[in-house]
Amino acid sequence: MVTDTLMEGTRVTKTKLIFGFLVALYTSITCIHAANSTLSANQTIRYNETIVSPQETFELGFFSPANSTNHYVGISYKKISKHTVVWVANRNAPLTNTSGELTLSLQGVLVLRDATTGKILWSSANSSRASVMNPIGQLLDTGNFIIYEEGDQENPIWQSFDFLTDTLLEV
Repeated sequence: MVTDTLMEGTRVTKTKLIFGFLVALYTSITCIHAANSTLSANQTIRYNETIVSPQETFELGFFSPANSTNHYVGISYKKISKHTVVWVANRNAPLTNTSGELTLSLQGVLVLRDATTGKILWSSANSSRASVMNPIGQLLDTGNFIIYEEGDQENPIWQSFDFLTDTLLEV
């Protein structure tokens, strides 16, 4: 009888441990997934790294068009098998290698740099704000990449939708 109670208590403890582990795992995966849609100040994206919108509709990252040796930073549909780019940052200044780095500066400016040469190939337009505290870049499910001051997402200091390309997106 005592043995049965101990065994039963052990099963309950193991079940609680497994359940607790699964909850912690789910929570950490959810947090990691949510973090993938944002870029913090001084955070850098390199080739083969992307930022994905919360519903995984769009992704921001480096790409190279078919039959081209040039490389660009752009926003594209994530779940469509044919790579469909909807916005390009460095359309007029392509990278010629895969050493590009896209960084959000402390001033809230998105900067594309060739890490090999240190040359800046593209940067987002300077905002009219004199100073920015804690800038955050976020890829939205609309396909718009916005830069805003932490806590003020409704008033972006820069957004890709202000620099249209030849693709119309349904909002």
